[in-house]
Amino acid sequence: MPSTSLKTFLRNAHASLGKIRSAAPSSSGASSKMTFVMGNQASDLDSMVAAVVYSFFLQTLSKSPDIRFSPLINIPRQHFPLRGEAADAFSSAGVDVSLVPFEDEVDLKKLSDAKGLSVILVDHNKLADNQEFLSPHVAGIIDHHKEEGLYDSTCTHGRIVEPIGSCCSLVALRALKEAPEIITPEIATLLTSVILLDTSCMSTEVKKGTPKDQQALHQLEKKGGIKSSSYSSLYETLLKARNDISKLNSAQLLIKDTKYGTINGWTFAIAGVPLSVEGWMARDEEMITAFDAMLKDQKLDFLIAMTMYTSEEHGFSRQLVVTGKDAKASETLASSLVEAKTLELKPLPKSPKAGNGSVFCHAYQQGNIRASRKQVMPMVNDILGSSQPKAEEDCSKL
Repeated sequence: MPSTSLKTFLRNAHASLGKIRSAAPSSSGASSKMTFVMGNQASDLDSMVAAVVYSFFLQTLSKSPDIRFSPLINIPRQHFPLRGEAADAFSSAGVDVSLVPFEDEVDLKKLSDAKGLSVILVDHNKLADNQEFLSPHVAGIIDHHKEEGLYDSTCTHGRIVEPIGSCCSLVALRALKEAPEIITPEIATLLTSVILLDTSCMSTEVKKGTPKDQQALHQLEKKGGIKSSSYSSLYETLLKARNDISKLNSAQLLIKDTKYGTINGWTFAIAGVPLSVEGWMARDEEMITAFDAMLKDQKLDFLIAMTMYTSEEHGFSRQLVVTGKDAKASETLASSLVEAKTLELKPLPKSPKAGNGSVFCHAYQQGNIRASRKQVMPMVNDILGSSQPKAEEDCSKL
C-alpha cells in the first residue's frame, strides 16, 4: 500500500496550494514552488484523470514529505458539471473534486512571473497560445497526440509522447512499473474507465485502441480493477453519462469538450458534440446563433464542430461542421478538408441555417469514422499554417 492515499494527497496538496496562493510574490522560490500537472484545455476525462493520478505518482516518486505536486484541471470550475461522465467516474473512485484546483482558481501568470511554479503537461505536448507564457516552466510531458518536438531542454521529469489510444494508458504503465503500490483497486478502475472511453471499448471497428492500451487494461485488472467481462457494461454506463446532453443548450454543447488552436495569425476551436447535426437542428433551429456568439466572444476565425452519434441504420457515425466569420476563408478551409480526402467528407443534404449572414457554415457527413479530433486538429493546423498569414482586419487571405 502507498504511504499516503490519493485522498490524503489531494487534501495535503490543496492545503499547500492555499499557502502558496496566500504568500507574497517576493516570497516565492525553491522552497515554495509547486509543480502543476495539467491537462489540455478540452479537459475531457482522459486529461482530468491523467492529471490527478500522474501528480499522485510523481509526488510518491519524489519521496518528499513536502507536497510539491498538484493536479490542475485546465477549465473553469463552472464548466465541470457539463462533463457528466467525469463527475460519475471521480465519485466512484472516491475523489473529492472540491480539493482539485481548476485553472480559474490559480493565477498561473502571477506564479510564472515570480518563478514560483513548474508544469507537467499531460494529454498534450504543446501549450495553448494563451498559456504560452508557461513555456520556460514545462518540466515534463506525458501524451498520446502528435509529437510537436517542444520543451526538450526543460523536461527534467521525463518526456513520454506515444501515439496510442489513451494518455491514461501511458500514465498507468509508468505508475505500474515505478510505483505499483499507488494503483489501488479504485485508481485501477478509474484508469480503466478512461481507457475504455478513449478506445471505444477497444472496438475493432473504430480501431483506436493499441496493444499498449490492451497491456494497460490487463495489468490494471490484475491490480483489482474491473474485470474484462464487465468492460462493455462499464463503457455503456460511461458513454451514457458523457452523451447525456438533455439539459445543455447549444452554447454549452460548444464548450463542453473543446480544443483551441492558433497558427499563422488564425484562431480556431474544435468542439466535440455527441449529437447528429439533424438531431441538433431539431432541438434548436437557431443553433447557428450559438456558433456566431462563440466566434465573436472568443475572437475566433473558425469554429468547427465534430459530431458523433450512433444510429440503428448506420451504427457509429461522425459529421463535421465548419463555420467562420468570413465567407471566402470559411469556404477555403472547408474545401481544403474535403480535398484532403482523409476524412471522406460529403455535404449534408440540409445544413444549419446561417441566420443573418454573420457566420458562414459548411456541414458534412464524415465517411472515415476513425478520424477523431486527434487527427483533424493537425490537419487544420497544416492547412492554416501553409496559408498566407492572417492580416489584421482581414479574414480573406486563407
